[in-house]
Amino acid sequence: MGNNPSTFEDKVRSFWHRYVQRVNESDVKPPFDRWMVRRAEEYIAAFPDRRLGVQTPADVERYLSDLGKRTGLKDWQFRQSVDAIRILSDLVGVSWLDAVDWNAWRASARPLEWDHPIVARDYAPVGDDGGSAPISRMGYGGSPPATPA
Repeated sequence: MGNNPSTFEDKVRSFWHRYVQRVNESDVKPPFDRWMVRRAEEYIAAFPDRRLGVQTPADVERYLSDLGKRTGLKDWQFRQSVDAIRILSDLVGVSWLDAVDWNAWRASARPLEWDHPIVARDYAPVGDDGGSAPISRMGYGGSPPATPA
């Protein structure tokens, strides 16, 4: 393969090689660079009929908003996704790169408090003090456990 890839596979391989170089330039080292590739691939897969060059800041923001609502996603995984998409967008040369507030998205990646509305559904009051405890939904067939009388 020369400087001008001629086949689709060569172009894809060259693209990901350049992407990994950019990731490494941002101080992400192996084996963590592979996870950046994976996050970038997940983003691309979310838009199967749209090339990266025609996407918009709204596409990125909608994706990150939806991603942030996934249960089980760690805050560092979310920040990794933000960085992966930023590097990906920069690599393809989108004109709107600075229109996305990447720092705000990174800062928004923090664990939610137990009483936040998104996670509060997984907690139920127990005891006389009105405190809360996590409810395991496992083994209850989707219904919360019965409250002792």
